[in-house]
Amino acid sequence: AGAVDSKAWKVYQENKLRKKRIEELKKSEAGKRKVFRTILLYVPNRIVDAVDIFTFNFSVGDFFEWQMQMTRYCQLGGATGESSFITKAYRRQFGTGIKNTHRIGFGFMEKEVTIVDETTGNVKEYIIDFPNFLVANRRLNAFYYDDVDFWKTGINIGWFVGFGFGLDFVEFADFFTGFFMIDISEDDF
Repeated sequence: AGAVDSKAWKVYQENKLRKKRIEELKKSEAGKRKVFRTILLYVPNRIVDAVDIFTFNFSVGDFFEWQMQMTRYCQLGGATGESSFITKAYRRQFGTGIKNTHRIGFGFMEKEVTIVDETTGNVKEYIIDFPNFLVANRRLNAFYYDDVDFWKTGINIGWFVGFGFGLDFVEFADFFTGFFMIDISEDDF
């Protein structure tokens, strides 16, 4: 009985070692594939990261908008009304939607109630419900889940027809560090 137990124990240990070697091989192969993929997609990732720096939008509707901001902590202006828009927005969002907004911002203070819905493409629907004039809050869901760019520097102007342009310095840092194969936005292919 002792010899059988010893043999069973030996088989168990061999199987355990075999499984460990298989896992190590899988990790090694996955690492090789990741390196190959990173090299293969290096140039396309830099191009897309460069495009990520900029945001554009065009709006039409019953609205008025005049806003300038260097992040939500340094802003001036406001917007009110409903508009249909087409956009190249934050975090690779492209498409259209309907925006109903009432917001005012001055310095680091803001008051905003905005609903974006009926979107197309990969534009995210979101709600910003910040009805009291307080310090801008980057922990609101729309900012936390990357629906809206809290750190954008840009301008939006319009009355019935509007235009907006923005720069995202976090995406600029992602573009720059991407040359060294560091993806701080974790959005490379």
